[in-house]
Amino acid sequence: MVKDSWALSRSRFYLRLHALVIELSTMSEVPKPGDNPNTSHAVSENPVVPVPGVQEIPVTQGESVTQVVQMNEVTHANTLSPANADQNVTKSKSKKKKNKLGVAAPRPPLTGYVRYLNSRRENLKNENPNLTFPDITKILAQEWANLSPEEKQPYLDAGVQDRERWLQEMEVYKGTENYRNFRRQQEEKQKAKETSKEPVREPEEKRIKIASENGQRVINGFDIPIFTDEFLELNRAREAELRQLRRNSSDFELQNASLSRIVESMRTAVDGLEVGIKGRRDSNLSIIHHLDRMRASLAAAFHAVALPDSGARATVDTVDDFMLQLHGLLTGGESSKHFQLLARVAGILDRLEIQS
Repeated sequence: MVKDSWALSRSRFYLRLHALVIELSTMSEVPKPGDNPNTSHAVSENPVVPVPGVQEIPVTQGESVTQVVQMNEVTHANTLSPANADQNVTKSKSKKKKNKLGVAAPRPPLTGYVRYLNSRRENLKNENPNLTFPDITKILAQEWANLSPEEKQPYLDAGVQDRERWLQEMEVYKGTENYRNFRRQQEEKQKAKETSKEPVREPEEKRIKIASENGQRVINGFDIPIFTDEFLELNRAREAELRQLRRNSSDFELQNASLSRIVESMRTAVDGLEVGIKGRRDSNLSIIHHLDRMRASLAAAFHAVALPDSGARATVDTVDDFMLQLHGLLTGGESSKHFQLLARVAGILDRLEIQS
């Protein structure tokens, strides 16, 4: 008995959950004003996955989703305890849930998928009386998924027409006194709900006492230290540190800009110096080549002349020393002794042609 009661409670939970899914699917099919009715088939074309243990009953135009839930509960109760079937049916028929938009609100539209289930459920039940409602729902969901778009279109068109009917009736209903009363009741319920959520406050002298001598606050009999001043001081110190860091960052940015300009000017100067060095190097090379040619010419011209004291003669490697010694002999104090050498050197220099 306990096991049957627990199974019945669980089944009722699944039934209500399944009914909520069907109702959301139905309401999501309703297009908003200005929407294209042909673009609202996405929800209705995908059948709702049956919840395990839930027996689905066709939702007719005169029944609400809550009535379907109650009928499902009665059917499942019959499977658990057949003796209480009549009593459960009587109770389920006596329970009716009000429309969410008011008692006089128009009937919500049905989707194409729900219409297909309603049209096929009874026939399938008559053909297979041994099938349970979950099995029937699974079979119908598979049939709907296997239908071609042309076969689904009549049900979808009927759903669109039902939505258009519901929208027109809703426009008329919103201008009635019943709708205004319904809105007023909803606002009153919302205000009452918000008021009930406000916490009940205890008297100030009972709830909080501040002990000024030790900087502690007594809350509901507990001594809790409050470090407000410490936190404020810490925040001020952090803010001062941040300001200093911002100033330092600005100074560093200015220094970086100045150093960048200096580096750029130095780079320009280095480029100029490199150009000058290259010019000097080329000039030095030309001078070295000219000196080599002069040494070769002098060595060839004075090779036949021997110095009086040492008898050394000029070569390419020794021509520099040879010319220094010759210059000393001809310009020194004893130059008169080397009159013939001077005349010979003068003749050689006259014949010597040195290229500039």
